[in-house]
Amino acid sequence: MFGRFGKDAGSLLGIDISPHGLRLLQRRRASGSPSAWAIAPLAAGVLHEGRVVDPEQLAHALRHALAHSGARGREAAVAVPAAAVLSKRLNVPAGLTQDALFAHLRVEAEA
Repeated sequence: MFGRFGKDAGSLLGIDISPHGLRLLQRRRASGSPSAWAIAPLAAGVLHEGRVVDPEQLAHALRHALAHSGARGREAAVAVPAAAVLSKRLNVPAGLTQDALFAHLRVEAEA
């Protein structure tokens, strides 16, 4: 159920959350090969209709999977179902600073 191929600081951790369980896969940036992985079941009631309703249990499962996988690093990517994604085309003025761009995006997202 749990496995470990090694540790790699220069890597990305992928997290997939589904009603069937939590899956982790860490890959090395340079080669793309797996460096750590884990599969952990989720308790009943953690998800409802694709939404997290018990974040504490989800966090517990994630900590458990991370501990058993041996995954290390600071960056992660989470798989999100298409139904939970908001997509909107925006016209953004050229030449904005990063702070101004984030402020503009925040206003657009709340509109």
